[in-house]
Amino acid sequence: MSDKLSLTQSKAVILLASGMNYRQTCLKLGISRDALHNWRGLPHFQDAILQEKERQLFEFRQELIELKKDSINILSKFLHDDSVSTTEKIAICFHALALPQGIKVNYLK
Repeated sequence: MSDKLSLTQSKAVILLASGMNYRQTCLKLGISRDALHNWRGLPHFQDAILQEKERQLFEFRQELIELKKDSINILSKFLHDDSVSTTEKIAICFHALALPQGIKVNYLK
């Protein structure tokens, strides 16, 4: 038996690695539960799921790094804008840090 995945198996790998459950995967791909059950027993199918999870995790981390950079740039521009009051700057910093509102109110008093 070949270790190469079929197109349907490859699609199942992506769906399962993305968090879709077995039932949903079967419905989405129009395959039987028995077929998916059999695939799950194949070492190369399980390896493919793990590799896809790692790929998705790497991609997600890269997106977070870019989002972090963009967020810092936006926050920095806002904080250096002389038309924005100090109170507003403090408020947006607390909001960006997702600190409880009570801390912001107490700090500004």
